[in-house]
Amino acid sequence: LLAAAASLARRAANGDKELIFMATGSDANSLSVTNNSLVTLATLGLRRHVMLLADGWQTCEVLRAVLYGPCFWSSRMLRRQPADSITLRKFWDFRFRFYYIKKKYMALLVEGGYAVLQADTDTVWMHDPFRMLRLMRDASLVIMRDVGIANAGVVYARPGSMSALRLLDEVAWRVQLLQNHPEIVARIVPFARPPYYANSDDQSLLNDAIVSAVLRNRTFLGSTARYEGRNKYNPAGPDWASQPEAQAHKEQLRAMWKLQKRSSVVCPWAGAVGPSSRASYVRLPIRGGDAVALAPRSLFAHLPYSAGN
Repeated sequence: LLAAAASLARRAANGDKELIFMATGSDANSLSVTNNSLVTLATLGLRRHVMLLADGWQTCEVLRAVLYGPCFWSSRMLRRQPADSITLRKFWDFRFRFYYIKKKYMALLVEGGYAVLQADTDTVWMHDPFRMLRLMRDASLVIMRDVGIANAGVVYARPGSMSALRLLDEVAWRVQLLQNHPEIVARIVPFARPPYYANSDDQSLLNDAIVSAVLRNRTFLGSTARYEGRNKYNPAGPDWASQPEAQAHKEQLRAMWKLQKRSSVVCPWAGAVGPSSRASYVRLPIRGGDAVALAPRSLFAHLPYSAGN
């Protein structure tokens, strides 16, 4: 994959070694939304930056015929459900097959010197995001903001501190750990009982990894412990709100947000998104003088977009 990235970066003729990393399956809906995203990137001259990861060589054959352009696959892709957990029983589909491999290869690409924008295929691009990202030099991780903290569907990372690289690798590690070894939950969550929920969704795991990096203390409370409490899919679990871990999680979030710093960046397309030429965003400091930036809405946002929404 790193050799493919080097080849793609040369083709893109970009000294910043910027890549857009996307993953897709071969079903009709996946192909449709992927094509829509690629078309919007092409209008911005960014199609040549795209590394498209598929779930196997057969899918690559389909993609090359339908979408045109390079396609990559990995023999490390999960072919079948790796273990028995409530999460995988209820939600196992092609998304869960990609969670680990996307985050692991993103970390490897950044370690290899590339600036990587990992994006879900259901994205629409109105502006070249690299124009703003290049200006946000006070953070090597820039992530779409969402309820809670961040959205794992749009994550940008460039070479920076070891702390930032460890954060990326931590997310991949957590995904594969909980997918392959749900029994480990018993060692992490004192009140958990089998069958374990063993949440392996990359977004909640990313958020706990961010909290861990900012507070410099590894936590599994928001992504693992809370899902072992009672919920729609785990009715036998104890009441989460009554657990001491729930209070500890609230305290961790308060402590993290107290450390936030405000920054702003020139918005290269300010006239198109609002009256201001600058966009404000939050930085969450991590070791090495680095930070995780929560992207301004003029950069990454849910649709429908409006400047005041």
